[in-house]
Amino acid sequence: MLGELSGEVIVYDYNMGDLKQKQRILVDTIGARGSADIHVSPNGRFLYASNRLKADGIGVFAIDAEDGTLTKVGYQLTAKHPRNFAITPNGKFLLVAGRDDNVIQVYSIDRETGLLTDTHQDIAIDKPVCIAFTHLN
Repeated sequence: MLGELSGEVIVYDYNMGDLKQKQRILVDTIGARGSADIHVSPNGRFLYASNRLKADGIGVFAIDAEDGTLTKVGYQLTAKHPRNFAITPNGKFLLVAGRDDNVIQVYSIDRETGLLTDTHQDIAIDKPVCIAFTHLN
């Protein structure tokens, strides 16, 4: 779970309808406390969470396959106010809607480390706030 006002990712154990808090970890290191979106990579190995208001960016966390806890492995600065982001269905790219910079940024995802690399293939668009992929038949 992502706490918008706390700027924390909170990990829970789930057992037959019962939730037990397991871990709390900050998305950023400056106390911006302005998170907005959270996603897990299609391969289940990495979790990404956005941070806005200060040092806008995406926190990158490795997910422990045994117990589900998180280890922060990186932080990618992005355009201002990353309101929403999406991972492509094939897990190769992460797109960030930078609302206040009027851009959708495209990052490649390293499948081994989970880290992001800017492809510099920005998409200029006014005030993007949501990215969604659809499947057409």
